[in-house]
Amino acid sequence: MKRTLTRIVATAILLLIPLPSIAAENKNTILSTLDEYIHYALENSASLKGAFESYAAASYRSPQVTTLPDPKLTYGYFLSSVETRVGPQQHKLGIAQSFPWFGTLSLRGDVANAEAKAELNRFLALKNKLAFQITKTYSELAYVDAAIGITKETIQLLQSWENILQERFRTSAGSHSDLIRTQVELGKREDKLLELEDLRTPLKASLNSLLSREPTLITPIKQSFLSIHSVNSIQAVSFKNVLAGNPELLMLNAVIEAKQNGVRLAEKKFYPDVTVGVDYIVTGDRDVAGGGEDAVLGMVSINVPLYWDKNRAAVSEAKARQKSFEQMKKEREFQLRSELSRANYELRNSKRKISLYKNTLIPKTQESIEASYTAYEAGDASFLDVIDSEEHLLNFQLTLKRAETDTILAATKLKKLAGSFNELPTTIEEK
Repeated sequence: MKRTLTRIVATAILLLIPLPSIAAENKNTILSTLDEYIHYALENSASLKGAFESYAAASYRSPQVTTLPDPKLTYGYFLSSVETRVGPQQHKLGIAQSFPWFGTLSLRGDVANAEAKAELNRFLALKNKLAFQITKTYSELAYVDAAIGITKETIQLLQSWENILQERFRTSAGSHSDLIRTQVELGKREDKLLELEDLRTPLKASLNSLLSREPTLITPIKQSFLSIHSVNSIQAVSFKNVLAGNPELLMLNAVIEAKQNGVRLAEKKFYPDVTVGVDYIVTGDRDVAGGGEDAVLGMVSINVPLYWDKNRAAVSEAKARQKSFEQMKKEREFQLRSELSRANYELRNSKRKISLYKNTLIPKTQESIEASYTAYEAGDASFLDVIDSEEHLLNFQLTLKRAETDTILAATKLKKLAGSFNELPTTIEEK
């Protein structure tokens, strides 16, 4: 009953709401949105399926250890029959059942259930990590695509300026230094474009690797992914949320629970096991009145736990293992607290930058470009002022996209720390 209940609850957690199926066999599936990438990875990850099978195997452990040991059936044949008053004893048939000390079986079940819970949370931790890695790589690809688009627009603008300045230089109305400066800036932007386009290759390979697909398969990215319309809705996460939801901590809690029950189970070794049995002895006929009556023998045996040093060592070993995992959990809590502090800072910092660049710096720079161009046309400013303003605008636009990407990454880290990715449904089914 315990096993069935545990598996039903676990299955409900894992399956949640069925997803539209993305054919696992079709490794050339064209994906686009982040959700499609994550769901595809959760369906096709060999390591995730392996972790689930480890949990499934652990869930079968409880009914094995909470059941009494198999009874022993014995048969004996008297090679030399024992002569008794009522006749010779010929055969003996016996059955015996061993009973562990009170509470031993339930403790074994508690240990097995806690170990199954640990395996479940190990599966969830792997699922959490995989979804985080997919989101991180997808976000970086989205940033590269956005940066490529911005850089291409700047190149087109500089090419237009180059054509205008060449025409002016031929008519002696323009400056040669302005033309050279434009060509230099154009060369820098073209080199930046090549760098960004080349960077997309390893990022694409990394994403396909997480999907267990060929590194050269198409990986389109939604262009609107970085458009954050509700930055303020992305909030910091408290350490209380991490303690309650982080699957690594939950896994360690389950392991510690198993070790605590293991200590109590080791202490049961100081108590004896009891075996109860019945022997039935077949007695042959004898030519006397009342001869040939069979005998029935009741039997009770107790193993005597005399070797206390061995049992004390077993208890000490169990306690040491428990303390080991308690220290491991304490260290992981310190690490998670540090990671949480960093992720919350990154979220605050990127949100501040989005507000600054979107609402102040970029609009002001666009005004500066218009003013510089007007002054240049009037002969009150050099063309270098226009180029400098354009360069500032490009850098600010790229910084804004980087801040938007960093906001998504910080929010993703916080979801990973709080175990929020575990809410994603999977289509892994028990066999």
